Amino acid sequence: MTTLDTPSPDDLPDTVHAAFERLTGANRMPPLYRQIGNSAEALGAYLNAELAIANGVLTPADIETVKLAVSVHNACAFCVKTHTAKAQAAGIGPADVEAMLAGRSPADARLAAVYGVCAQLLSGTELGAAERSNAESAGIDQAGLVEIGLAMATISFTNWFNHINHTPA
Repeated sequence: MTTLDTPSPDDLPDTVHAAFERLTGANRMPPLYRQIGNSAEALGAYLNAELAIANGVLTPADIETVKLAVSVHNACAFCVKTHTAKAQAAGIGPADVEAMLAGRSPADARLAAVYGVCAQLLSGTELGAAERSNAESAGIDQAGLVEIGLAMATISFTNWFNHINHTPA
């Protein structure tokens, strides 16, 4: 059972609904998003950051690699379950998903480069020359590196939110 209230959709500003609709294509906001909406400002900022990522240079598989790597690191059962399914839907093969669930790099070269950037940053150190070179070799440019950082921030936020909210998996 969650610990935060679930505001009515009517309690959220139109700008938040518009951002949600642009991001998801849906006009009905699920309870989890409305629970984040206990701070309409936080929900709006989160949705706009997610829109920036969705409209950026990273592929859906890149994004799900980031989200799965960070969710495993942060032990967020809800996000691990959600992003496992989204990773599979984005075309990430079962062996690569299983590797990431076990805290290992995927075999796919591009996904391994994305995962390597995440792993380096999650270790608390600056991005190393080897990880940057791997990313560049895999076609990840400077915009991609910036967007990996933003994707790591948004998924960390939802991981921590789910820990606050006791969101069930």
